[in-house]
Amino acid sequence: MPGKYQQILTANGLANVKAYIYGGGQFLPTDGGDYPEQQVEIASGDLSSWMGTPIFNEVRLESQDRSVSVVLDTVLIEINQSKNIVRTSVAGHAGTVKEYVSMGDYYIVLKGGVYNQDPQLYPAEMVNTLIELLNGDEALVISSDFLQLFDVFNFVVSTYNMPQRSGLVNGQLFEIRGYNDEPLELTIDDEA
Repeated sequence: MPGKYQQILTANGLANVKAYIYGGGQFLPTDGGDYPEQQVEIASGDLSSWMGTPIFNEVRLESQDRSVSVVLDTVLIEINQSKNIVRTSVAGHAGTVKEYVSMGDYYIVLKGGVYNQDPQLYPAEMVNTLIELLNGDEALVISSDFLQLFDVFNFVVSTYNMPQRSGLVNGQLFEIRGYNDEPLELTIDDEA
């Protein structure tokens, strides 16, 4: 008899997909069975939303002077890494010669929503704060346990999108795209 997770996968036409459960800071295979509920931790730490649901990771966006900030607790993060590679064509050689130059920027996508606890009120104050941060002309300080794994602490917004959804009165969806930023310190040599 397969476990409940395997039954869910099979019922949805995903019989060949292997189920994993996140627990204790790692992904645990179900091996066709189930883990006892008390052993599975969905969230790391004691984070929970205003609805009492566990939060795996939150994102804090702040201005450089830390005077404006917003915490996004309903957010999914996508991070992409590229490499800077010079490709050179050589006569008589099929393909190109590749020369590794450096690692490229991280391209980061934040998708989620901001919500008001009152189901009849739009979260205008939080949306205005978010727009103020996104329209700024400097890198934002970004704090996230997940992004710290990649040493990402500054974020430059390239584009953002805030679509409306029919029937969603107390929330505003968002999609924010941008790049990590490394502060560059220049020194002036007075002896030159």
